[in-house]
Amino acid sequence: MQQTPLEPLSNPKDKYAEVALPLPLRQTFTYRLPDELLTDARAGARVSVPFGRRNITGYLVEILVALPEHSELQDVKIKNISAILDVPPLITPEILELTKWTADYYASFWGEMLKASLPAGINADSVRAKRRKAVRRIAGAETDKPLTGVHTQILETLTSNGGEMFFTDLIEVTGASASPLNTLARRGLLEIFVADERRDPLAKATIPTRRNFDLSSSQSTALTSITAALSSNGVYSAFLLHGVTGSGKTEVYIRAMRHALDHGRSAMMLVPEIALTPVFSRRLRSVFGSEVAILHSNLSSGERFDEWNRIRRGDARIVIGTRSAVFAPLENIGLVIVDEEHDASYRQHESPFYNARDVGVMRAHNAGAVVVLGSATPSMESFYNAETGKYTYLSMPERIGSLGLAHAEIIDMREVFKRFGKDVALSPE
Repeated sequence: MQQTPLEPLSNPKDKYAEVALPLPLRQTFTYRLPDELLTDARAGARVSVPFGRRNITGYLVEILVALPEHSELQDVKIKNISAILDVPPLITPEILELTKWTADYYASFWGEMLKASLPAGINADSVRAKRRKAVRRIAGAETDKPLTGVHTQILETLTSNGGEMFFTDLIEVTGASASPLNTLARRGLLEIFVADERRDPLAKATIPTRRNFDLSSSQSTALTSITAALSSNGVYSAFLLHGVTGSGKTEVYIRAMRHALDHGRSAMMLVPEIALTPVFSRRLRSVFGSEVAILHSNLSSGERFDEWNRIRRGDARIVIGTRSAVFAPLENIGLVIVDEEHDASYRQHESPFYNARDVGVMRAHNAGAVVVLGSATPSMESFYNAETGKYTYLSMPERIGSLGLAHAEIIDMREVFKRFGKDVALSPE
């Protein structure tokens, strides 16, 4: 079998395709590629195919020159692909390979894994880009006709906002009506067009001011080891960063990300729970600006669609999110960070089954990237991997500023119950 994930089909004999369906089935299905679809056929594209009495959306995973020599399929019974839904494909060759490994390793279903790797709603076409009328000033354009005060105000407002604004925003800021804008457009000073509007998850968030910290000796040691590995282009390395609470692991993560970006590579940070993403994402936004994209299930479908597309286009080179973010379509990934790597939330407990921490490790391995597993209480398997040399062990045993850990005291609630003569939720101590 010959697979051509990126090149167009030019050979007229390439007329079959293997398709994974988002169903609990551990097999792919063979369909015929009609002549009119050959040019657009690529591995990774969504396709509409007949299955039973209905048409469903599947994923083209391999293109075949001919049926396998010992195949029991009869050519006359093979159904045609109805339509190719994506040109170019939504799923990259890297994600195809990663989802296939994940489905095999966890005895899960490839089609369902591929569906999970895409933003919610995209298969049902229930989510699309949000579009609004916009205005752009045409550079160097002049007119012989006199300009009114309103015309001048509109042009100055556009210039002060980078030369481009949404139509309604410009009207709101200037207090003008649509008429003078249309007049300026007819005179060739403005262009009125339709533009995509990004649905930013942090649009209303307060972004903290970036503070520069002096690293502790253990932070410096850990960061030096990680950046040295990042500088070894294309060489996989794995680290277990064992740092107590408050030891400054996040600052190490951020500086390692900066090193990856400075060397032309992208970075991913996984967190176990949605509740942790606002704090981390705001901090990352304060450092990296619009290069940060956020992926988790609490985003609206529109926000998640827009963030995923920014990653796919290369507009965002840093991704932070929960377990499904491990399948983000980042190109040239150089660093994968799994914070709180011991947390059970990285496990998907419903189909398709997987552990995002281990998938992240495999993604780094496949990409020749660096993976950092961070925790104050590492999992037994990660600690064992560090002890046996599979991971490099990095220790950060002290809190920043030599602050002690919170004092803990064990209270025997049985004595408290006796004192009050009843069960109480809290001890007065």
